[in-house]
Amino acid sequence: MKTLRISFLHLAPVTSQIEQNRKLVEYGVKVAAEQGAQWVVTPELCIPGYLFMENIGTDWILPQPDPWMDGFLNLVKHHQLTVFLSHPERDPATDKMYNTVFVIDSNGDIIGKHRKVKALGGAESWSTSGWKIAPLVCDGIKTGILGSWPLRPRWRVGGQVFRYRTTGDGMQSLRQRAGGTRLLFRRERGHPKRQAYPRSHFEKFRGSVLRLGRR
Repeated sequence: MKTLRISFLHLAPVTSQIEQNRKLVEYGVKVAAEQGAQWVVTPELCIPGYLFMENIGTDWILPQPDPWMDGFLNLVKHHQLTVFLSHPERDPATDKMYNTVFVIDSNGDIIGKHRKVKALGGAESWSTSGWKIAPLVCDGIKTGILGSWPLRPRWRVGGQVFRYRTTGDGMQSLRQRAGGTRLLFRRERGHPKRQAYPRSHFEKFRGSVLRLGRR
């Protein structure tokens, strides 16, 4: 079984601060590369923040790749990573907007994307629901892409099953057992309010927590 080192970026984006959040994602990718990651996964709507629409509207959402995305593709290529990037996009043919995860390979090419199928109302009313769910082959691994966490605690990647559970401290854990190893991913439950957690919550994880460009 192929072994991968996967970095799940723990970010604290500032709602509506597009440029600042983009720099934070870029920095997170660099940190992940320094720590030997092969795949990097960003949080949902890490670029605008979840409740951006009331503050900045949607005019900034462009067809992809836009100029920033072009630069980000070069960054991914430079570090030879596979990146799963959450970034809104606009369809140039229909002008509809989607909550999209782009899959970028180590050559800096967008090899696929997933448009969130079940777009919620309210804060997600700007987006149109996607209609296609299909796996992609990334680094030889058949991979399923999720726009956000499903209700059922299971995520299948090729022949490997990733499961997550809700823990008592209000976080979610994702664990994988393969070849005697265990991978854990902790994230704050989908919530519009920021919440600070003590350092002890993260000490067991070998990674970095990034906020405003700092670890």
